[in-house]
Amino acid sequence: MSEPGFDKADCKVALSFADFPNAKTSFPFPLAVDTRSFNMPLLDLMKDYGHKIDSIQIHVPHHYGVPVLPSEEEVSEAKNLAKNLALSFLVHVEPDPRLGHTDQKERDAAVKALTTTILRLKTLVPGAYTLELVPHDSWSNSSPSSLTDALSEQGLVEWKKRIADSLTQVSEGSEVPFPAFCIETGSYPINEIIDLINDNLLSFCLDIGTLFRNQANISEHIELFIHRTKLFHLHGMSPNGELHSNLEHFPFDHTVGFLGTLTSAHYLGSVCVEVRFLQDLAASLLQMDKAYRTMRGYI
Repeated sequence: MSEPGFDKADCKVALSFADFPNAKTSFPFPLAVDTRSFNMPLLDLMKDYGHKIDSIQIHVPHHYGVPVLPSEEEVSEAKNLAKNLALSFLVHVEPDPRLGHTDQKERDAAVKALTTTILRLKTLVPGAYTLELVPHDSWSNSSPSSLTDALSEQGLVEWKKRIADSLTQVSEGSEVPFPAFCIETGSYPINEIIDLINDNLLSFCLDIGTLFRNQANISEHIELFIHRTKLFHLHGMSPNGELHSNLEHFPFDHTVGFLGTLTSAHYLGSVCVEVRFLQDLAASLLQMDKAYRTMRGYI
């Protein structure tokens, strides 16, 4: 991937299609971008940028608890277009606190929303359906630093059982097996839900940016879970602590080490550069390219 000739300062003002870095087949794994970086319809994104990227992570919002999805016609066209562009897909669903709710009606609504999402997008053969599990009630708008503190030890046990029951219904209703569901690392330690993941043969989505913010041992997490990790999320953390920032706000040596670890392990899953703005995505892809060439000894 060569660096395009544009000033990064100007990138904050405007970015033309021609200036967007070409990252297609530039890494030994599919490199995905998130639809939120583009703020445009899926088909337009594919037509404008599909020749420069490997994979698209489709972010599914839940407006008032109802998933916001492309139409059946759009999905059908996306499937045909993806063949010509050699594009693959991932699905990232906004956290739904209702999956583990104590109220059966709330859980049923969450199951319906997730099942509807999967059935609509299933024809795209996503490599993963990523979920972040969050408790309800007072934590519905933020994730706790400890599930045990938020729910109590017994409450956590019961919550995980309700989560497993909800995911069982989703799996049966969508005919998608448990390993296709990737549980994303959140603000709480992953060991609080490791039994839920292991007992149900779920997969992992390791968010490297979040692990860094939480001061977790990133190398240890990768070593322990890479064999069942379908997806890594990579992004920076701004000086004021905001996640999903430009990858330039992430230690460069960490990015080099991360790419080296995945390359040495012959990792077969995907990596998604999960930043919020197109200009920051372009700069982050350049940072990825620089880190990969550094790791390979090219610079």
